[in-house]
Amino acid sequence: MTAVPSTAVGGWRSRASAASAPWRERDYRTFLTARVLSAAGAAIAPVALAFAALDVGGTAAALGWILAAGCLPQLLVALIGGIAIDRYPRARILPAGNLALAALQTAAAVLLLTGYAKVPALAGLSAASGTVTAFLDPATKKTLPSLVAPALLQQANALAQTAFNGIKILVPVIGGPLVAYAGPGYAVAFDAVTFSVAAVLLARLPETGTAQAEQSTAWAQFQDGWREFRARG
Repeated sequence: MTAVPSTAVGGWRSRASAASAPWRERDYRTFLTARVLSAAGAAIAPVALAFAALDVGGTAAALGWILAAGCLPQLLVALIGGIAIDRYPRARILPAGNLALAALQTAAAVLLLTGYAKVPALAGLSAASGTVTAFLDPATKKTLPSLVAPALLQQANALAQTAFNGIKILVPVIGGPLVAYAGPGYAVAFDAVTFSVAAVLLARLPETGTAQAEQSTAWAQFQDGWREFRARG
């Protein structure tokens, strides 16, 4: 058997240590754990909604209405959400947003488990969740860079992206059989629990962003955001 050169082993260990360096930062570790939990619940939610839509509506159109109700608010409110999170402390927005999502998912789970769920009710809850997410996502993205030193930001983003990619691949694959076995109500309830735990973890983070200095009006910021949106379109 050919021995692996010690320099190769040392180089691998050095790269692995550098890649995991952000994890040794307590605030980043807390933030990423919360995000992974909520992302896992959010990844299983579409699978649960698919089963729920078939249960309460029986058609693909029912699922389409529920999913569209969740997506449209995110498109319509995204610019406003980006402005709002620059004017309010993110340390409050993050836990409050996750608690709101937990409450909405709890309501959906109760309706599903008690047999009172209907397509309009699920679509309304989905729309409310999409609206909350439109405010929560910008705050989440702007929080991570403030939790690690600038030199560790690339590794921190890479570590987070690796975790999220794994969730997107594994959770739907595992979640399908679990939802089919346990029922969509319990899957949505699991989503509510992940948001609740995430809110508790995020509440432990220090203040990482405050209201933006009033150097420009909200309308001016909206115009800037709209121009950026059109430039990327």
